[in-house]
Amino acid sequence: MSVDDKKVRVARSRLGTVTRFGTPDEAVDARRVLAEAKIARYVREVLATAPELSEDQLDRLSALLHPAD
Repeated sequence: MSVDDKKVRVARSRLGTVTRFGTPDEAVDARRVLAEAKIARYVREVLATAPELSEDQLDRLSALLHPAD
């Protein structure tokens, strides 16, 4: 089991716990943490098999994470 899989599993477990016993704000935060763990795992999996990306490609992908207001 990879570190990323463990992070997803822990985040999912925490979400279950705070959904049942915590506050609504804690549940929202736990959902954010789980989403981050899933996204990070997926990005790492894709990048592990993808060819090296150009600077322009990296800039476009980075812009997805930092949308303009």
